[in-house]
Amino acid sequence: MSAANEALGRLYFTEEDRLHGPPPELCNEDYVAHISGNPPLTFADHAALAAGFYSAFPDYVHVIDDVVANDRTVVVRFTLRGTHLGEFAGIPASGNPVEAVGISMLTVRDGKVSSVNGVFDQIAMLRQVGAFPAA
Repeated sequence: MSAANEALGRLYFTEEDRLHGPPPELCNEDYVAHISGNPPLTFADHAALAAGFYSAFPDYVHVIDDVVANDRTVVVRFTLRGTHLGEFAGIPASGNPVEAVGISMLTVRDGKVSSVNGVFDQIAMLRQVGAFPAA
């Protein structure tokens, strides 16, 4: 089962990048996402949040660095890479390449993702788009 869940974790992010949002066919009906301190997001809320990100960074991809899985959980460490080509959080497109590390823990039930708990380096991303100077 852990090999299947490892594959599910990889596929989840591949499909998220392709669809520019969470992949409905890989998620349970009661799916919830907790992302970088935001309030819990329903599937629809997560899709809307992702649409904003992919609008600002249309070539964003999750480059998978590591995956660890067991029968209930998949942990995926990744590097987000893309180019700031649209407005993001009031910041006009800079054209800058952006790279930020992140990690997500996916809870799996019946072969689908029930929840995602993830964080990524928002400060690094905001510095790279020019929101504030580097330290």
